Parts: sequence; structure tokens; C-alpha cells
Amino acid sequence: MQPQDNECLVFIVTDEGERVLTEDSVRSVKSTARIVNIQPEEFPAGLPTRNSASPKPSCLIVSRRVFELCGTDDISRLNFLLPHVPVIVLGDFPGSTTTIPVVSVTRCPQKLSLAVLEATAWSERYLRLKEQSARIGLLSERELAIVNMASDGLPNKAVAAKLGVSIKTVEKNRRAAYDKLKVSSTASMATLVAFHRYCRQHSVMAQLDFTPRLPDDGIAATATRSDFNPARW
Repeated sequence: MQPQDNECLVFIVTDEGERVLTEDSVRSVKSTARIVNIQPEEFPAGLPTRNSASPKPSCLIVSRRVFELCGTDDISRLNFLLPHVPVIVLGDFPGSTTTIPVVSVTRCPQKLSLAVLEATAWSERYLRLKEQSARIGLLSERELAIVNMASDGLPNKAVAAKLGVSIKTVEKNRRAAYDKLKVSSTASMATLVAFHRYCRQHSVMAQLDFTPRLPDDGIAATATRSDFNPARW
């Protein structure tokens, strides 16, 4: 489901000369989006904190000059506080050492508009999976073990052998896990598990102040994937 216009939040951090063009590109595809302009000297401190109530599908549009001025500490803070906000950098940019998705676009209005659509769709999916993955906490220890192994591609027979139980027991616990997670397929279950693992890893990396470089695999690739890779839009 695509996010509705009135559910979208777009942060813009550009110089005055770029701001009007950037806002026009956003309005052309998200006519009722809430646009928040942040002065370059206030970035990233001017962004809202993770504790903001009811986060909305969002994206951040920032000029290359401003983004290049951000140090590792600033990027780590942005990554930790707003993991659901993809970054669109205006101008050629080689990439960044951050776990949040970053895409570089030219100042072409059509390309920027497309990037806004894809970024807000990614953000909406992230928030939906975040809410759904919380149900993993409802699983019993055995259900969680079965779900993890099944998500890694192990058939019921192999799972039963590893746990020392019957295949019927695995099937029963797997059905119970499906009900608790409110999923109906292995692919949906694997998506939640992959997302849950990513969030746990992200939390550990934030505490260690470690942000590994991710491959530049383009955008809009998660739509048909069963796993969750935040480096792909």
C-alpha cells in the first residue's frame, strides 16, 4: 500500500537557491505532504528525535554540500534516531558509511520527484514491518527457534532433527507461530524475521558507533524481495 499524501513528511536541508525547486518537485507527487525546511547550519540537530509520537513515512532531501560536511558522529546519530528516513542527496555523491539508505540524484525535477515517491514508499514499508515484527516477542522459545530455522530455508524434517522432536510437532508450532505473527506464508514470515534481525544488529551497531559500508545496489529493489535489506529501495 502506498502512503497517502497527508501521511508523508519531507525534510529539506538545502541552500535558499535550491529550496524552491526542491519543494516544487515534492509537491508535484505529494501535493499535501508536510514539508519541513531545516537550515543547513541546524542539520542534523534540527531533525526530530526517535521519540516523536506516531512516526510518518518520511524522507530527507539534503544538498551534497551539507551532507559532505556531516562527520561520522553526525551520520551515526542520524542513523540511530531516524532509521526509517531515507536520504536523498542532491548532486553526485559516491556513497556513505551508513546503514540508512542513501541515494544520489541529479537536480532534474523529474528524477527528484521519482526519488521522493520511492523513498516514502520504502519508509512506509519500514514502519509497517517495524510494527509487525514486534509480534515476534509473542513467540515461545520453541516457536522462535522453528521460525528462525524455517526462515533460513530449513525444511520441517531438518528442523525436527535439529530440535529432536517430531515433524508433527514442528508443523504444529509453525502454524501457531504463523497465527501469532499474522502471516500466511513462509516468505512473509522470513521478511519479518530478516527485519527483526536487522533491527537488532542496527541497535548493536549504534551502541558501538559502528556503521559499515553497504553496497550501492540502486533503488526500489525491496518491493519484490522476501528479505529486508535497507541498502536497497
